[in-house]
Amino acid sequence: MRARERSARIRRPLLAVIAAVATLIAMAGLVAPSAQAASDPTAKFTAAAEKELTTSKTADFWVRLADRADLSKASAIKDWDQRGKAVYDTLRKHAQSSQAGVVAQLKAANADFTPYWITNAVLVRGGTLSLATSLAAKSEVKQIVETTVLELIKPVEVKPDTSGMAPNAVEWGVAAINADDVWGAGTTGEGIVVASIDSGTDVNHPALRSKYRGLLPDGTLDNNYNFFDVAGNCNAAGDPCDSDGHGTHTMGTMVGADGANQIGVAPGARWIEANGCHTCADADLADASQWMLAPTRLDGSAPDTSKRPHIINNSWGSRSPSTAPFLEDIQLAWAASGIWGQWSNGNSGPSCQTSGSPGSRTINYSAGAFDSTGNIASFSARGPGQDGETKPNIAAPGVAVRSSLPGGGYGNISGTSMASPHVAGAVALAWSAAPSLERDLAATRALLDETAVDTSDLTCGGTVDDNNVWGEGKLDAFALYQSTPRGDVGHVAGTVTAGGSPVAGATVEIAGPTPRSVTTGADGTYDAAVSAGAYTITVRAFGYATATQNATVTAGATATVDVALVAAPRHTVSGTVTLQGNGAPVAGATVTLASALPPATTGADGTFSVPDVPEGTYTLSVTAGGCAAPYSQSLVVDGDETVAVALAGRADGYGYTCVVGTGDYLQGSTKTTLAGDDSTLAIDLPWAFSFYGQSYNRAFLSTNGHVNFLATVSAFSNGAIPSTATPNAATPSVEK
Repeated sequence: MRARERSARIRRPLLAVIAAVATLIAMAGLVAPSAQAASDPTAKFTAAAEKELTTSKTADFWVRLADRADLSKASAIKDWDQRGKAVYDTLRKHAQSSQAGVVAQLKAANADFTPYWITNAVLVRGGTLSLATSLAAKSEVKQIVETTVLELIKPVEVKPDTSGMAPNAVEWGVAAINADDVWGAGTTGEGIVVASIDSGTDVNHPALRSKYRGLLPDGTLDNNYNFFDVAGNCNAAGDPCDSDGHGTHTMGTMVGADGANQIGVAPGARWIEANGCHTCADADLADASQWMLAPTRLDGSAPDTSKRPHIINNSWGSRSPSTAPFLEDIQLAWAASGIWGQWSNGNSGPSCQTSGSPGSRTINYSAGAFDSTGNIASFSARGPGQDGETKPNIAAPGVAVRSSLPGGGYGNISGTSMASPHVAGAVALAWSAAPSLERDLAATRALLDETAVDTSDLTCGGTVDDNNVWGEGKLDAFALYQSTPRGDVGHVAGTVTAGGSPVAGATVEIAGPTPRSVTTGADGTYDAAVSAGAYTITVRAFGYATATQNATVTAGATATVDVALVAAPRHTVSGTVTLQGNGAPVAGATVTLASALPPATTGADGTFSVPDVPEGTYTLSVTAGGCAAPYSQSLVVDGDETVAVALAGRADGYGYTCVVGTGDYLQGSTKTTLAGDDSTLAIDLPWAFSFYGQSYNRAFLSTNGHVNFLATVSAFSNGAIPSTATPNAATPSVEK
């Protein structure tokens, strides 16, 4: 069956939010089946899958297997070709073994199905409730999940370049991250292959054709291993095309250049493509992701993992906000093979907790967007993400980014989809300059974090150097390049212990020709590739005194530096939290110093105390609900410390502030007749109500969640209130 036909059948609107979230979580294989599943197979159905199979004669669905392949040995292989093949072989062997019973039953039922190895699952097309129930009865089956369609992270604004003016030699985004300085140092991305799962790429664009890996010396194209037409919508030859324009634009930002138009961050890199987001259907995304790990010939034969890309840019995901682990087993497989997966963080800002999955997930590196003046984009999604993780990880140019569009033209587009390929291009430059850094995802991530330009914005929490608006700060490709281990390369490695036992999670800072910062593993070990030279190694771990040693690294050798830590003296941090202006004590505020220490809560007099704090440097953070802005400051603890914290009151755009009261809930005694959908009711108020400088005697209630003081309004779309636009003179209501 052609991919085009399959995609058409599974393309359907997302279901209700709760069902969609349940689906995304289930697809990662992380949801434990109900304890009732052993006796009731339908307990393994998601709510949406059960509804579809119950209300329709047939429906497409996924059969998710419980086991996940162990890729730890394969991921430890250093050689690129051997590592990719080991990951591929492990995944295929595991899938064939664990799916054998399901596949046999589907064959016996003459069902239409496709087994996958990149994610341990089988897609069934046009299956019945009876078939799904019998499959769910198998012990190896974890869940029956409906198919779903995700979406490209749609641009906020698209403007064709119609100025008629000569283009800039280097686009503002490329210059803003200092990528052109890396070119001046002699690196443009040579030897690196980038890819994207997007709407496709126009291979004939003058800024992109020469960068395509499938371009032969005679000017013809060989698309084998270089383009996967998941959607089946390109020409008969299978030449890369673009159904939307989104993919051509993002690819241009990674590698595009035609002489006059310097739009790409890494113009010396080559590109390949899979148009899985022609539809963004889950099966198409799985097909594209599987092909990326093991590219094939046009007919799907002869998979070759040695031809996988080094970097994959992704500008798709679930609707923000979300931290659902959609297809996370695929992302883990990419990482195990050494592929850098780069993600957009979403365009649902400026509110906090608006990051979209997969970018919001801890394992993924995502980008927020800033403009040419250096300000964060209003649409750039904010964190925190999964489990309180700071999101985005970094910020890059993403407003009015000029890049390639299908048909040979150029256009300005805004969105975090435009920011992400700047980061992907910067990684391509770094890996091109430092081959020892290739496939070392942890080191690459650490260097991106360390070299980002700190940009403070604490409105969504975090610290000056790592917050939920900017992440680690603004991307700096040249600083990243300078920090890479180049030339004669060796290693610094060792084990961190305390009392003879390994210390996991210790920070090892390596200062010298190639500054590095790494974290010890569960066994206390660390290993970092660095340029040859003299280094100072500083080790920090919570609860222990900082330790420092020196080492000299020679080319091709490993300098072993084992460090034994000793427990740090402990002290008490206490203080008072008040409001700025009137100095009133703030009760119930939460004071935190470190995740390893329990937070303190201020008493009625605003005081707090945190005992047994090991000596060291901390970020003291205070939150006190929505009426006060979050507070944080750096604090050095080298004895008992007393801290005075003054919180700034939050105000809206009209200067109104709020306070947290202690009054009791007052139950109304007069019932209204308000009921139904989009319904309103006018009532006379027993008193004059003052609201933003006006006095009102009537109120208009709405079942859509607001009270209006001017007129009957049943608007149901979300928006900031109060506002001069409908519903103005309104405030949120609470239904009981």
